[in-house]
Amino acid sequence: MDDDDELLPNEDGYLDLKYRGWTEIDDAIWSLSERLVTIDISFNGITTVPETLGSLTQLKELNCSCNNITSLPRSIGRLWNLKILKANGNQLSKIPEEIG
Repeated sequence: MDDDDELLPNEDGYLDLKYRGWTEIDDAIWSLSERLVTIDISFNGITTVPETLGSLTQLKELNCSCNNITSLPRSIGRLWNLKILKANGNQLSKIPEEIG
């Protein structure tokens, strides 16, 4: 399997990226905005989630638990379809007001 294939969601829009040892999110993820419904980036070493998260307009579930994330981007408020956010096991000091 090509590395690029590993960054494609399945037919249900699910992308499993847990336990990869990442410290940042691969830029290729942001080009999947129309296809990505669920993304699991848990159990990595990710420290920041970029503002480009807001471009994943079809996202319904984000699991970013058990990383080293200190804050979530304000753009998360643009994810109108987001129903489930799992962010436990991080270093979050506050949640953006935009989540509402």
